Amino acid sequence: MLHFLEEKLSIAGGGKPTDDQLSPVLCTLTEAAKAVPVIRRFLKAQILPPLRELHQRPEVGTTMRNKICRLLTSTQISVRDSAGDLLFALCKGNAKRLIKYTGYGNAAGWLADRGLMGLPAPVLTAEDDSDTNSDTEEYSAVKSDIDPMTGAVRVERPDPMAGMSDEQKEHLAMELVHGMDKLLR
Repeated sequence: MLHFLEEKLSIAGGGKPTDDQLSPVLCTLTEAAKAVPVIRRFLKAQILPPLRELHQRPEVGTTMRNKICRLLTSTQISVRDSAGDLLFALCKGNAKRLIKYTGYGNAAGWLADRGLMGLPAPVLTAEDDSDTNSDTEEYSAVKSDIDPMTGAVRVERPDPMAGMSDEQKEHLAMELVHGMDKLLR
């Protein structure tokens, strides 16, 4: 079933994935993950392996995780919902864990539709928490530098105001004020 999904995602990569191609497979995998813990752990290992590459966004790349993250922003609502449901099931219903793997920007629409934005994380028992401590050394080392919106390490950008005199900064600020004034009229 997983190989079938991979094939459909690869075919869909060339064009737009269609609802009838992806939704049934995603829904079947979701229900299997919810019903059988062994299947959920296997699917999580295949789709959401421990995070290692943190310098690129979750939706960029060719892994299953990357492809399913791209589906979270699909314009086809049923595909987006099915992808979100699968990832959420693999994350044991934990929104924070879902955001860790997909980035808040990718998951925001799905979370809003489900009413899960801003809710506290569920209390996990020792049994539920069996695979949550799967942070890799790479992830632990840069955890504080990860931008939760993008799900990737923040790129340091040079200060655009560096090297400008106070007069230049003031002139730039006044241009901005005048531009905003024109927009409001």
